[in-house]
Amino acid sequence: MITLELAVLGFISGFTIFLGLPVAIVKQVSARVKGFLNAITIGVLIYILLEVLPTAKQYVETALIQSAGTAIPFEYIFALIIGLVIGIFGLVGYERHFIRIRQKRIGSSSGSEVPALSKSLSLGEAEARGSQTLTTQTAQPTFPAEEARHIALSIAIGIGVHNFTEGLAIGQAYSSALFALSYFLVIGFAIHNTTEGFGIAAPMAGFRPTLSYLATLGLIGGGPTLVGAIVGGAWPGNPLLLTFILAAASGALIYVMSGMFYVSRRQTSNELFMLGLFIGFLIAFATDMWLVTMGM
Repeated sequence: MITLELAVLGFISGFTIFLGLPVAIVKQVSARVKGFLNAITIGVLIYILLEVLPTAKQYVETALIQSAGTAIPFEYIFALIIGLVIGIFGLVGYERHFIRIRQKRIGSSSGSEVPALSKSLSLGEAEARGSQTLTTQTAQPTFPAEEARHIALSIAIGIGVHNFTEGLAIGQAYSSALFALSYFLVIGFAIHNTTEGFGIAAPMAGFRPTLSYLATLGLIGGGPTLVGAIVGGAWPGNPLLLTFILAAASGALIYVMSGMFYVSRRQTSNELFMLGLFIGFLIAFATDMWLVTMGM
């Protein structure tokens, strides 16, 4: 069920990534503030995960009940497990084969060690670090300009891959008439995608990328959310397909949150970090309750 409303929802969810692209190259954003903002995002993602994964699990349980013990619905069980595997390990594989290999090549070609920051860089860590390198390495950028652009492109592609699964979840929830869930996912992913702009622009710390290049990276990272929403909405609502898509989106969230948590926890104080988690969780909870109140 592809409608103008669904296209607008996909657009809103994905293109908030443009809000984060310029923020990541502004020197005034301190690591402490960045850690707090990332903690808020993590809090939102935790609530989304608590909504999305149990929904997928509920479809499995419903299939088990409907089978009445006559046959185990292995297709639903496998859909949930395989979706989680693809969501988590698909991004692990992408990171290993595209981002890490490129960083190792940079170290070999330059004849020096690549900084520890880039050695451990994952998609979630890239999102969380954002402008942290700006405060310490503006005078000496981490990478040569061309390589920095290539790494930013690799990160944008990886983020686009997991944003595609988020778009699929929005589209399939909408097609299944789960409008409250689809609206909630849009709002939550829109908040999350803002921080993804941080991660895309982070490798270009110390450079001034052109607006056209930043726009290209934003399209690569955020555009797949819109595409995924349309693709997901193209199929009639299907419980089995929705189980798989929600599980894949959950896996991608788990992967991204793990990297964000690792970095954000060290960017700011424990008090600010926990406060950010709490505020993010409350924002997501209030949004969910507002949608319920509005009858969506």
